[in-house]
Amino acid sequence: PRTSPPVEPTAVGTVPPLTLAPAPPASPTADASCGVRVCVLGPERETARFAAALAARLARRPGARCAVFCSATLPGHAASAGPPAPAARRVARGLTLDGHRAEVVGRVVRVGLPDAPAAVALTLAAVAGSAAGAPVVTVLPGVRSAALDALLFEQDVVLAVVPDGVDATLAALVVAELEALVPGAVVRPIALLGRPSAAARRRAVTFGLEAVG
Repeated sequence: PRTSPPVEPTAVGTVPPLTLAPAPPASPTADASCGVRVCVLGPERETARFAAALAARLARRPGARCAVFCSATLPGHAASAGPPAPAARRVARGLTLDGHRAEVVGRVVRVGLPDAPAAVALTLAAVAGSAAGAPVVTVLPGVRSAALDALLFEQDVVLAVVPDGVDATLAALVVAELEALVPGAVVRPIALLGRPSAAARRRAVTFGLEAVG
C-alpha cells in the first residue's frame, strides 16, 4: 500500500502550524483610545493648554465623536476649532443640567473643575456617566494629596509634566512613584514646564498621543 511521506518536526511539535487567515482590518470604531481616561499632573496654568490640545487630537481619532477636557483653568481656544459637534453638545447639555460648568469648542467638551477634591470627584463621576465611550483628559495639580491620589486609580494614562531638561534620574523617580501608586496605568513624563515654544508644545502632544496608544 502507498504511504504518506513523513511529517518533518517543527519548532513547536510534530504537526505543522496552522495557517490562519489574516485578520480583517480594524473598524474605525475600534480605536483603543476611545473611552481612554488620561490624567495630566502639573501646575494647571502651565499644563491646561497642553491637555486641551491633547483632548482635541483625541477627539479626531477614528471612532471618537467627541472628547472631554477637565480642568480648573480653561485656557483660550483657537478659532479654527470648527463648529460644535452634536455629540459634544449632548454631553455638555447633560452636564450643565446637572449643575456643572461645561462648554463646547468644536469636538471637545470643556468642563470646569471646582477647587475642593471631593467636588472634583463628583464632577469627574458625572463626566464618566455623561461621556461614556469618549476620551477624557483631566488636569490635576502637581501638589499631591490623598483625595487627589484616589482619583488616579480611575485613570488609564498618567502624564507627569516636568521641567524641560530635567535630570533623567529625577524624571525616572517621578514615574516610578506614580507607577507604584497606580500599577494599572501607563505613566510617562512630559517635559513642558518653563517657557515652552510652540514646537515643544507640539512635541509634548505627540508624546502624549504615543502614551495613549
